[in-house]
Amino acid sequence: MKSLIEDRPERSIGYDTFIEYSLYHEGKGYYQRDGIKVGKEGDFYTSSMIHSIFAEIFADYFFKVTQTLDIPLQICEIGGGDGTFAHQVMERLKRHQAPYTYHLIEKSPFHRDTLKVNESEGGFALYESMDEFLNQNSFFEGIIFSNEWLDAQPVKVVEKCDGDMVEIQVSLDEKDNFKEVVRPLDRELSLFMTTYNIHLEEGQRIEIPLYMIHAVRKLDTLLDRGLIVTVDYGYEREDWNHPARREGSLRGYSQHQLVKNVLQDPGSMDITHHVHWDIWKALGEDIGWENIFLKKQKEFLLQSGILEELIAHNNADPFSEESKKNRAISSLVAGNGYSHAFDVCIQAKKINKESIERHKKNLLSD
Repeated sequence: MKSLIEDRPERSIGYDTFIEYSLYHEGKGYYQRDGIKVGKEGDFYTSSMIHSIFAEIFADYFFKVTQTLDIPLQICEIGGGDGTFAHQVMERLKRHQAPYTYHLIEKSPFHRDTLKVNESEGGFALYESMDEFLNQNSFFEGIIFSNEWLDAQPVKVVEKCDGDMVEIQVSLDEKDNFKEVVRPLDRELSLFMTTYNIHLEEGQRIEIPLYMIHAVRKLDTLLDRGLIVTVDYGYEREDWNHPARREGSLRGYSQHQLVKNVLQDPGSMDITHHVHWDIWKALGEDIGWENIFLKKQKEFLLQSGILEELIAHNNADPFSEESKKNRAISSLVAGNGYSHAFDVCIQAKKINKESIERHKKNLLSD
C-alpha cells in the first residue's frame, strides 16, 4: 500500500482506497487472509453468533413474506461469512416443509473453506462474487439479504476546516507511517454531498458513502423481483448531527477491542462505519425500489414473534438449552442491549402496492 501512495503525484490516497486495500487486498486484506474473524476467537460478534434464534426468526419471516408477496422462497445472502446464519436459516426452513433455495456469496477464501453448510445439501449454492451469482442466476426472484455488509464497504472521509469542506486522505510521514492529510474536495464528492444534503459544523467529520451508488445498482442487477433486507448499524440524518458523532463513526475492531486509529497495521483488523440510512433509502427510491421498513432490529424481532419462542421450564441448570435460548432472546430484545445498535431496512422491487400494504399490516404492524 505504501508503494501505491508513493507512485501518486500528490502522494496520498482517499480513505476509501486505504480501506479497500486493508480489508480486501488479495492475500493481505483482513477479509482475504486466513484466520477466524467472527465469534469468541475472532475480532467481533454478529447477532447470529448469540444464538440460532436470531436466524430462526428471520427464516420464519422469509417463509411468511414469500407467501404474502407471492415470490419464490429463494434467499441470496451477501457476505455470508462461514455460513453460520445460512445453516441456521436452512434448518428452520425445513420445518415449513416448503421448497427453498439458499445462495451464499462470500469473497473470503478462508470463510469458504470453513463453511458451516454442507455444500452437497440440496437447495444450497456458494459463490465467490456477485458476478458469479449473476452469471448463474438471471432474473432472480426472492430475497437479497445481508447482515453487516454495508458497514464494511470503503468510505471517503470529509471534514469542515476553517469554514471549508475538505477531504481527509492518507499519506506517509518521514518514517513511512500512515498519516492523515487534507485535500480539496473533488467534483464527485462535492456533488454527492450537495445531492444528499450533507452539512457539517466547524470541526465536524463524517464518512461519505460513495460506494452506495455502485452497491444499489449491483443489487438491482442481481434482483429481478422481490425484497432487499439489510441488517446493519447506522444513523438517519438527525442522528448524524448529534454531538457524539462529531468525529464520525470510522473505527477498527481487533480481538473485540475498539481501535480508534484505523491507520495502524493495515490488514490486521476489521474497519467499519455506520450506515447512512437516508442515503441508502434515497438511492433505492431513485432506482425504483419502495421503502417498506426501517426500524431497530429488536423491534423487527419483537414484531416477528420472538417472544413466542421463550420456553417455560423448571431446569435449574443455567447452561441448559432452554436457559441459553431464553437468555439469548432477552439479550436480543432488552432495552439498550445488543439489538438496539442494529437496524433492519426492508425495500421492495416490482412488488405491487396492495401486496406491500398487506405485508406491512400482517407482519410488521406496530
